[in-house]
Amino acid sequence: MNLTTGDGNVSISWEPPPGTGGFLSGYHILRGTTREILTHLSRTDATTHSYKDWNVTKGQRYYYAVFAFNDAGNGTRVTAK
Repeated sequence: MNLTTGDGNVSISWEPPPGTGGFLSGYHILRGTTREILTHLSRTDATTHSYKDWNVTKGQRYYYAVFAFNDAGNGTRVTAK
């Protein structure tokens, strides 16, 4: 996962997980101001591998996590700060 800060935003991008067999439904994106407490920020479809967070405060550190999901459940989180 890659994070890029911009003027009043954070851009998040990621690679699809290996071995999904084409059964990927989408991704959940989480954010928090501590690593221990992340809340749901957004959901994307399976073909989207990026998200731009416009609701950020300059000088505040944010932690992000992204995980894939399908009908069987959720995948492993990938995190960054």
